[in-house]
Amino acid sequence: MQGRFNKIPKSFGWLIDRSIPDADVRHLKGDYEEIYDGIFRNHGRIRAYSWVLRQILISAVQNGFESIVWSWIMIKNYIIIAFRNFSRHKTYSFINITGLAIGLACTIFIFQWVLDELSYDRFHENADRLYVATFSNGSKVTPSALGPFLKTEYPEIANTARFIGMNRNLFKYGEKQINHTGGVMADPAFVEMFTFRFLQGDPKTALSDPYSIVISENLATKLFGSENPMNKTITLEVYFDIKVTGVFADYPRNSHIECEYIIPLAASLLSGMRTNLNTWAWNDLRTYVQLHDRSSVETLNLKISDVVERHRPQDQRPLALQPITRLHLYYFNRNDGPILFVYLFSTLAFFILLIACINFMNLTTARSTNRAKEVGVRKVVGARKLYLIRQFFSETLLLTALSVIVAILLVVLFLPMFNNLTGKFFTAGFLLKRTTIFGITGITLFTALVAGSYPALFLSHFQPLKVMRGMLATGRRGVRFRKILVVVQFSLSVLLFIGTLMVYRQIKLMRERPLGLEKENIVYFSIGGRFTRNIETIKARMHGNPNILSMTLTNIAPYRWNTNAGYGDVQWEGKSHQRVKMVVTSLDEDYVETFGLKMVQGRFFQKDIATDASDSWVVNEAAVRAMEIDGPIGKELRIWELKGRIIGVVKDYHFESLHNEIIPMAMRLRPAHFAQACVRINPAQMTAALNFLEETWKEIYPEHPFEYQFLDDTINSQYRVEEAVGRLIEIFSFLAILISCLGLFGLASFTAERRTKEIGIRKTCGASMPGLLVLISKESLRLVLLACLIGIPVAAFLTGKLLRNYPYRISFSVSVILLTCSSILGIAILTVLYHTLRAARANPVESLRYE
Repeated sequence: MQGRFNKIPKSFGWLIDRSIPDADVRHLKGDYEEIYDGIFRNHGRIRAYSWVLRQILISAVQNGFESIVWSWIMIKNYIIIAFRNFSRHKTYSFINITGLAIGLACTIFIFQWVLDELSYDRFHENADRLYVATFSNGSKVTPSALGPFLKTEYPEIANTARFIGMNRNLFKYGEKQINHTGGVMADPAFVEMFTFRFLQGDPKTALSDPYSIVISENLATKLFGSENPMNKTITLEVYFDIKVTGVFADYPRNSHIECEYIIPLAASLLSGMRTNLNTWAWNDLRTYVQLHDRSSVETLNLKISDVVERHRPQDQRPLALQPITRLHLYYFNRNDGPILFVYLFSTLAFFILLIACINFMNLTTARSTNRAKEVGVRKVVGARKLYLIRQFFSETLLLTALSVIVAILLVVLFLPMFNNLTGKFFTAGFLLKRTTIFGITGITLFTALVAGSYPALFLSHFQPLKVMRGMLATGRRGVRFRKILVVVQFSLSVLLFIGTLMVYRQIKLMRERPLGLEKENIVYFSIGGRFTRNIETIKARMHGNPNILSMTLTNIAPYRWNTNAGYGDVQWEGKSHQRVKMVVTSLDEDYVETFGLKMVQGRFFQKDIATDASDSWVVNEAAVRAMEIDGPIGKELRIWELKGRIIGVVKDYHFESLHNEIIPMAMRLRPAHFAQACVRINPAQMTAALNFLEETWKEIYPEHPFEYQFLDDTINSQYRVEEAVGRLIEIFSFLAILISCLGLFGLASFTAERRTKEIGIRKTCGASMPGLLVLISKESLRLVLLACLIGIPVAAFLTGKLLRNYPYRISFSVSVILLTCSSILGIAILTVLYHTLRAARANPVESLRYE
């Protein structure tokens, strides 16, 4: 029979063997003659295959339906068992859900913040082909002739656009006046290179007329209300009439450019801002470049590196193209900058989530003896190890899902506070975005996998014989693993605590470090030609008011610098090989008095010495060190086309934020460049002084509102990012330590419960309360102390790498170590104290009756 059966075609036999149940196969083999004759001879091979395939389909449907039913029964069973365990052990369930929920909420917040930071400038359709021309020192201010030259000379470049950011400007339409920021002047190609969604007007022609303007939807609503703004004429800065030729949707916030309105760059000629749009003489605008597809920016950078130097030999800084997608996060040509905070918070989120997962693993495995009999019984009645692993993973997934629900509620509740801390504008709607949903799903599955893996494998490993005989012991291996988890958990907490402490101290240093100038009670504001033409009269009036202590004019107030300096463009008497980066500032004779600067050599500018205005310099100490000259007074100095002799050396002072070292500076009397007035006022009469300044301003500029800023506010704003990061790290670190303490609290509860009889016996034998406290808590405190010994060196190394980007930074000291150890140990003692006292004060009789 077997030999005759082998005559069936191999493909048919394979299908029967692999696809039809065993009983059916035996039946087919037993009735071989009927099958062979009835199917192959009478119906043909094709119909035979059809019959077999039909049997396969019927079998698959039957098996699939049974699988679905059994899967649903198993899942339902898992859920019922999980909820029974949760309700039976409410304290442990609460600790697990709370710890996981806090960890997940922190992770979701950080996840959204990181996504937002990484999204800057990526909404442009040509984002991967847009660059900005940047000098090697990081300056993005280039000659106005650069853009047209690059587009003409290099075929790799598809388009270029020149760009100038504008200060606050006054708009007038009818009786309505608005003082608005966010303006730019740009070439018409700007709106084609960058993505602007035009609601009205044609982006290809909207900026072709120098007397045109395109505005945002927000500005259109403010100026025109419900009117159609197209072709309406508005007055800019009182004297400049322009026509609205386009309206674009509000520009996204995740851009390095703030854009509320755009005016053609050609309008700068009409307004008298410049006389030439194609000059290499000075750096005064930004140049954006769009490359063709498949053009290599690395190859192009080699070609254009000396373009500026060829046209202006005194400017020897190499030029390169920087991707616009890196502008927000990276310093030019370096891998540091705000991107470090992205790495920092991503690591922080991982640590917090890991701490929460460790809590779950610790508490679950610590309670393993409570579930040992359940595992034993299930194995005796036939449950396989894989079934138990699925069950415990299902419980973990269900608990994680509950935690996610609580976490989302926490996110919605604390979202306004998070926005206030970070300066973001997130709404609860971000939770419904596809990226966020995928991210939360991934975080949930990751958490369930990490938190549930060891408990599932550990619990399913129990041997039923030992369990049923009461011989189960978790063993040294399980206890050792839990100790390792506690040490890891608190090591991460130590790391976060030290990070918080170091960031706080660094911010404090930046706020309190002596700057070399007086910053209090100084207001500054922008001025124009009317102000400078009448400066003598204005100063006389100011000095006549007792509430005005001093006033000076300058091209830019301290801490408003965007350093634009070059190498090789500074010459001095006795120069040999040095290449010095030096900035030039224009100021008047009252600058030193107003800011309280100190002279270390020579003198400052004086009004009654005519040569001071024509051929004199005052430099800072950094300039003298860089030039390596002794006795600088009287030495000749030339910067660009300006020549003169050094008449004084001012003591170094910080004119930029403490993110930058003090660099060489040269000061010059150049009234034509004055753009800001700085006034020191009497703090006792601040309101009266400000009212006086406003009255004086209105007499000069009646059409403009008086807008001013305090210098100390400007200085503090330089560290807004660090302060926001510091506050976030402080909050997230506190939450991480709280999660760790929840886990330690749960373990202390379990330890006290497990040692109930031991404590009763010891009390009966005369053990004292302090002795019992030490006995119960010493193990936990020993682990926390070990975590401090591990976490502190790691924290010292990592914070050292983080702070190395600051030229003025704090150092890791013994006080940091002592404060960290005492704080973490104190928190741990308070955490275990409740259960320790409760166990130690229990009645020995009740303790001995336990179990």
